[in-house]
Amino acid sequence: MEKILLISPVIPDANGGGREKRAHQWVNRLSRMYEVSILIINSEVSKDKEEKLLFNSVEKVDFIVIQPASKKEWFGALSSVLQLVTGNPKGLLTLLHEWIPLNDAIKHEVAALFKGKQFDLILCFRLYLKKYALYVKKITSAKTIHLDIDDIESSTRLKIGTLALKKQKYKRAFIYLLSSLLFRIEEKHMNSAAKDVYVCSNEDQSLLSKRYPNLNVMVMPNRIFGSPKSLPLLECPYQLLFVGSLHYFPNEEAVLWLVQKVLPRLRELDNRWALHVAGFGASEALTGLLLEQDGVRFHGYVESLEDVYQQAAIVVSPLHAGGGTKLKVLEAMWYGRPLIATYESVYGLGLIPDVHYLAAETADDFVNACQKIVQNSMVAKELTAASIRIMEENYIYE
Repeated sequence: MEKILLISPVIPDANGGGREKRAHQWVNRLSRMYEVSILIINSEVSKDKEEKLLFNSVEKVDFIVIQPASKKEWFGALSSVLQLVTGNPKGLLTLLHEWIPLNDAIKHEVAALFKGKQFDLILCFRLYLKKYALYVKKITSAKTIHLDIDDIESSTRLKIGTLALKKQKYKRAFIYLLSSLLFRIEEKHMNSAAKDVYVCSNEDQSLLSKRYPNLNVMVMPNRIFGSPKSLPLLECPYQLLFVGSLHYFPNEEAVLWLVQKVLPRLRELDNRWALHVAGFGASEALTGLLLEQDGVRFHGYVESLEDVYQQAAIVVSPLHAGGGTKLKVLEAMWYGRPLIATYESVYGLGLIPDVHYLAAETADDFVNACQKIVQNSMVAKELTAASIRIMEENYIYE
């Protein structure tokens, strides 16, 4: 049996966040055909979490964690420069913390684990771990490297930076635009390291292939593990739900937009309208606003997404920037909830407006779509039925 090494920044977990889910999908897929080892590169992962690893049906996987020092030598110099430019370097350091330098100490640790071993393929999950893949290839004489970048980070961060500029968040805009430039530089050199590059959507495949014609770009869609759990539709259809990591600027901006532009107008029409917000990482300012706002039910971090979906009749996703394919959209379909969403929210998923979801870009659009669902119960039933079908065809794995 051929041997594969998966290099990942996160513990593969079918019940985790977006990166964890995608890493789990790789392990599930590869372990059916190959002998798989996993190297986790993450300064914040505890080795004791290995025991809690959720591989579900996956077996025969070796698991190793490398923990670089959380404080990196280059943080000091970079912090000084950014302090002069932005007055607050923490934002960019947060965005760049994934770029863990491959220093001599880490090389020694990696060599102790892998030198002399043989791998037929190294699959590197995320662009910022490319140097690790190249080093392991060198010391193991691995045949080739494949790279999964998931989405095109330079484009994603450019969109977010542009949105931040529009919202007059100038420091945040600078941070995202600078990180976009850094990712673009790294993307230009992908073909020197990897034979094949994976992305999560046909749209990103087309864009990346046009940008770098010499790359062999392939698609592995983001999927959810298991079978859809279509919940019964609520008798009271006035409960909206937004789910997302609230430290992520596009999600924070989307929630604020809903609270300021959409929810008040809906409640003027009928005060039964309410917005449920679930997600971790909200700032103190955002938390305070959500807790004080009429009609908002702020759940914060939740152990079980199913619990909040049971309380919601309609899922809303007014994202104005982002990247890749959105798991929040797949989860809405997974739980059998009608979706109202912007183009950005459904990007790359191949969903058809008025078949799988209701399209909305403006506040008027969202208000009208909400009213359309509550005024005709068949709308929700037809949307959810079509969504379950496309989920089962394209977006689940077992």
